[in-house]
Amino acid sequence: PSMAGKAKHVTMVQRSPTWILPVPNYDITAGSALEDGVGLEEMHRRVRERRAEEMSNGDFAGPPLGKDISLEERSQTYLKWVRDLVPHLSDAEFQKHFVPKYKLWEQRLCASPDGDFFVPLREGKASIVTDHIKTFDETGILMESGEHVDCDIVAAATGLNLHANAPMADIRVNVDGKPYVASEHRIFRDCMLSDVPNFMFCIGYFNISWTMKVDLVGKHLCRILTQMKETGSSMVCPRLPAGGLGEPPALEVSSSYWVRNWHLRPKHGKTGSWQPLVTYEADRHTLLEAPITDECLHFSSELSSGDLTASTDLRSRL
Repeated sequence: PSMAGKAKHVTMVQRSPTWILPVPNYDITAGSALEDGVGLEEMHRRVRERRAEEMSNGDFAGPPLGKDISLEERSQTYLKWVRDLVPHLSDAEFQKHFVPKYKLWEQRLCASPDGDFFVPLREGKASIVTDHIKTFDETGILMESGEHVDCDIVAAATGLNLHANAPMADIRVNVDGKPYVASEHRIFRDCMLSDVPNFMFCIGYFNISWTMKVDLVGKHLCRILTQMKETGSSMVCPRLPAGGLGEPPALEVSSSYWVRNWHLRPKHGKTGSWQPLVTYEADRHTLLEAPITDECLHFSSELSSGDLTASTDLRSRL
């Protein structure tokens, strides 16, 4: 939307439609809290509690639909909201540009504050081309269908590749002198790695606010540190059970950038603390209230075994 306000015309080229929903840019709960004169921390708590409840019911945008509505009914309702925002399109055009081929939440959903994405489309300042790119030429982009998109500037916004050695990114890490290889490890409580001591990371939620998981993991880290202090431990490390974990759960996300990288990433398990954490209310209990101790989580006062070290060139930059 911001580009459409500065350029003569903007064309969004996409291979296939994605879920784009209008979301109110004003939060009623936050407004009420401010009117009550409460502090920002209390306002934030109220908003988060309400949003957590709504999202646990599957509600993301617009009036709450409730948890009893089916995914198909929810999807059709969302599409109707979008259809009302682009009345100038024919039904065939709407189907081509705005009806995704994948189910709701199989890939990330795009939120449009107050429907700002749709305004330049209605005003004729922007348009959408849904097709595969065949090639670039001197004046623009030639699509597989033969359609040509004339353009002066191309802004690439696709082709994302995740780090191959997650979650270490470009940091070269050794554990007991052995290089860390992501695919050889399993994920514990969605924030720790098997056989990697004194290390935590965060995977946010896929279908609700990323930071809701970040908050939980941060508080869980504090609980881990408190447990270490109380027990005189200098090391904490998840270890796989004697029988192993077996095959990881099936991948439920269909985003290309995630699927391309899947074989390189550390995996979850199907049982116990190795399962992915995907529900805020249940995860809040797991990370903030359930016992820290677990048969697979080992605390030790000895750091000689499982010592994690970074490469010399990394330490020189710190």
